[in-house]
Amino acid sequence: MRRSSLGKAHRKGTTLIEADETCPHIGGKRKNMSYEKRKEPKGRGPVGKGAVAGVKDRTASKAITSFRHPGLKELYEEGKSRHVSPAHQEKLRHILATLDHSSRPGDMNLPGFHLHPLKGKLKGHHAVSVSGNWRVTFRFEDGRAVAVDYVDYH
Repeated sequence: MRRSSLGKAHRKGTTLIEADETCPHIGGKRKNMSYEKRKEPKGRGPVGKGAVAGVKDRTASKAITSFRHPGLKELYEEGKSRHVSPAHQEKLRHILATLDHSSRPGDMNLPGFHLHPLKGKLKGHHAVSVSGNWRVTFRFEDGRAVAVDYVDYH
């Protein structure tokens, strides 16, 4: 059965199931899709402990090597943090997942991130917007993100 809208893919307790044909994101035909009840471990989110925005196996990438903000590190490793605003956590997960798969600052230049280089004592660092005055700052060394921080500019 084919669904015309994928808007219901985020329903709680369901998983999008793809069948038959290859995925258009990989370069093929459209897939037939349906929904199936998802089995989740109790007390964890839909992707489990340590997952950030669909990144299932962190041991394969490990592009982020160091953090300055302990709450951001906890969000990256545990999937949630008491030290980061709940209103920012979803966007931060998206930023961290993108940063985790980036090897240079230009990879972070996505709509809504507002990538910009920093000046002064943080020369060599880049920043992306989270919300209002809040930014995630980072720099790259040998293709890996280091000194990842979550800061309020004002």
